[in-house]
Amino acid sequence: MRLGFAKITSCPHCGGEKEIMSLMSGNYIGAELWSDGKLIAPMLQKPSPVQKCPHCRKYYFMPPYEETKKSESLFGARGLLSYLEWKEVYWQFCESLESPENISKVNSIKLNNVRFWVLQAYNDFYYRGNDEHVPSAEEFEFVKSIAIRFVEEYGDVEPLMKAEIYREINEMQKCSAILSSICTEHLNDSQMGIYCEIKERMEKGDNRVFRIKHGK
Repeated sequence: MRLGFAKITSCPHCGGEKEIMSLMSGNYIGAELWSDGKLIAPMLQKPSPVQKCPHCRKYYFMPPYEETKKSESLFGARGLLSYLEWKEVYWQFCESLESPENISKVNSIKLNNVRFWVLQAYNDFYYRGNDEHVPSAEEFEFVKSIAIRFVEEYGDVEPLMKAEIYREINEMQKCSAILSSICTEHLNDSQMGIYCEIKERMEKGDNRVFRIKHGK
């Protein structure tokens, strides 16, 4: 992995600047792919798609690459967010992106992306290599509502991912129905491996996110 010059972003709320890391090159050596779509690649680290302003503490989407300024430093921040911060992101963007003056297809897609990242952050905190944290019933219902809205409002969710999301929120009957609708003859070896993993866990009533095995 080779670092490039950091990119300088400006907060749209207060104008404060933040230096964000940039890569010149990277690779997938040692990478992990998880059933919720999370890719953890030590040699291909990327900044968070949403950043927290160090000045006003509000959140903003990373601007397009061409809209950033180049720093003279090679050491920008990734700006990774915790699960609690992703929840703050969600509530902030719900208030702004769903307001009557801001409702649009683009903003709807942005908010749905945030829902997906909230689900991944929830899995990071409670399940991904962590046996200490146990979600409360209230916390589980919150992320369940997030996941359901993501599936219902995002039109391009692949069937396997849709089945997996329902499994993760304990909607096992819906997971089973989607798996039953998939023609397994059309799945490649990797997809078939994921299909079998989801089905096996669904039948056991296991809703934990899992690491996708290589060679499947």
